[in-house]
Amino acid sequence: MPNLWFRNTWAWWPDQPKPSLRQRSGENTIAIEASHAELGGFLLHCDGTPPLLFTENDTNNERIFGRPNATPYVKDGINSYVVGGRQEAVNPAQVGTKAAADYQINVGAGETAVIRLRLSNAVSPNPFGKGFDQIVDERRHEADAFYKAITPRAGRRG
Repeated sequence: MPNLWFRNTWAWWPDQPKPSLRQRSGENTIAIEASHAELGGFLLHCDGTPPLLFTENDTNNERIFGRPNATPYVKDGINSYVVGGRQEAVNPAQVGTKAAADYQINVGAGETAVIRLRLSNAVSPNPFGKGFDQIVDERRHEADAFYKAITPRAGRRG
């Protein structure tokens, strides 16, 4: 399950603006819209239309410390929804500071499956259109070259 979340700094500095995530629907995709006072806005485009799950990235004080939670939607809410079947553990208003795309794919033996995502700070009518595969290939080659350059060769000692 692809996740997007904000580090919980609002608990440390309550006077700072709290970031937010919310659902944004397009024609053939769905996206998680991220809004942050310092970082600005981003969209995590999810190919297809998987259900999106939202909660807050706040500690489950009730479970860990035996104290009441400030919100019913705590950071382990997505796990409680997926593993425990607790639909009330995620925010039905589809907003929060932690979100996940709930792709449900059956992959048989010897098969592969691809989930396409795109994080961008620009709105795109077709984020997975022409050029998407080329960009992914370019970034893969750049990453491979970077790690090849910093990884010692076998048998060599530094």
